[in-house]
Amino acid sequence: MWEHEANRRGGRWVMTFTVPAPSEATPHSSEGEEEALLPVDLAWQRMCLAAIGELFPCAEEELCGITISRGKPRSGTGHAEIKLNVWTRTATDEETQLRIAKFIKSTLASELQDASLEARSPTTPERDFTPTQTILQPKTICYMAHREVIEAKQQYSKGTMGGGMRSFKPKYVA
Repeated sequence: MWEHEANRRGGRWVMTFTVPAPSEATPHSSEGEEEALLPVDLAWQRMCLAAIGELFPCAEEELCGITISRGKPRSGTGHAEIKLNVWTRTATDEETQLRIAKFIKSTLASELQDASLEARSPTTPERDFTPTQTILQPKTICYMAHREVIEAKQQYSKGTMGGGMRSFKPKYVA
């Protein structure tokens, strides 16, 4: 998807939720009772419905998609991270990106109390290039442009980054 020319100059908003492992989760409800949704479930539902209803404050073409992925449970804690991603097409349009960030924050206000929000390049493997400077307090959103991360990866692989890998800084902060 990000190899396509139309998407190369984009990025993604990342919301990280920590959830209990399935064995620690609330037992399934008995017949007739509704099962309580976790904040990440509600966030996923609201973001999908907002995308379907074209509620995002940007051109329809700006939003590329919404994905969710579950990480492995951490050893010792039994908790896993779930990442909810909102993919966008144009990282250089600061006004649009900040409108999207404001929309996400207002739409998911209650769900984001327990989430960590950051932005990463779409092709950056999570364990190889973690931008340490972008892990912020809940309710803060930042955005990392795809092209900047690619350039940093190239510098790092060529050994031209000096004494070590620099920390990535967000392009926008909302």
